[in-house]
Amino acid sequence: MGASSTSHDAVLFVPAFHGLSTAFSSIFQWPLFTVHLLSLSERMGPALLSTVVVTVMNTSQMVIQHIMNFLTELESELPDLLCDMEINNTRLLVAFTEQLNMVDRCFWAQKTSTEWWDCIIIQIWDDKQWLQNFRMWKATFLELRAELAPALWHKDTKMRAALSVEKCVAIAVQKLETSDCYRSLTNQFGVGTLTIEAVLMEVGRAINHILLRRRPTLGSVREIVDEFAAMEFPNCGEATDGTRIPILAPDHLAMEYINIKGYFSMVLQVLVDHCGHFTGINVGWSRKVHDARIFRNSGLYRKLRTGTYFPDQKIPLGDVEMPIVILRDPAYLLLPWIMKPYTGNLDSSKDTSTIG
Repeated sequence: MGASSTSHDAVLFVPAFHGLSTAFSSIFQWPLFTVHLLSLSERMGPALLSTVVVTVMNTSQMVIQHIMNFLTELESELPDLLCDMEINNTRLLVAFTEQLNMVDRCFWAQKTSTEWWDCIIIQIWDDKQWLQNFRMWKATFLELRAELAPALWHKDTKMRAALSVEKCVAIAVQKLETSDCYRSLTNQFGVGTLTIEAVLMEVGRAINHILLRRRPTLGSVREIVDEFAAMEFPNCGEATDGTRIPILAPDHLAMEYINIKGYFSMVLQVLVDHCGHFTGINVGWSRKVHDARIFRNSGLYRKLRTGTYFPDQKIPLGDVEMPIVILRDPAYLLLPWIMKPYTGNLDSSKDTSTIG
């Protein structure tokens, strides 16, 4: 009776796990059954133990088969699940977009005024005011506008009208001429600071692409000499001088580019004719380099020294034949083809012997 009682308890214990509704719950509860079975094995006979082992193996196969069926069903239902997720995501996105459309819009640009440019500069200023504020005549500005127009013209959009080519060029010229901050240009031209920055970059690229490919050349030497002679500069072909161009601090040898006024700059030496038109430029040297040294290292100096820049045209001055010369300030040496102002004290008793 003890054995049968024990077998009855063991046999009835196997189906006692009736709450296994899924394969995963079977996996979690199966070790508990195995531990309980091992605790009863000492009270079982060989025949009953063999029966229990076979029952366990059959039950294990059923659990494994249940797991395989569950995975197969999950794999077959996966596309439908993904489709349902995509539909739900789409509905969520549509609902979110509709909510966005219900948000009240506010003004995203501040009001600005373009009256200074549109009504005062363009319509009222004369050539003298243009020259004082932009360092060029209005006709020169319009010619520059025409040269850069192919690279600066933009179409109007539905959001706003494009900046005119005239205004883009004026912003760049004003910045180069005065070194004003972006905020000052914003107030003058009625555009934002980011627009100012974009315009400066765009105009700079247009100048590099269009204008710097052209080399200034000397015009009619005979005409230039005659015009300088009318200004009481006999046999003069050109005039030259230098100026400081403000720059950002370079990464290498930055201290070399600080000028006497305390900001970073480089030297621009130019040649001009009797009208002030550029006929040659030399740029890139730091401000601490003397003007005479910059001139001696230029291509113009080498051409003047070899006599290949000007034609061989000389005029007699007493016992000396004077070639065509370039006017320069006192910082330069007096050379046969460089004429500079007299730096000594003039003797009033000898004024009658001076030329002119």
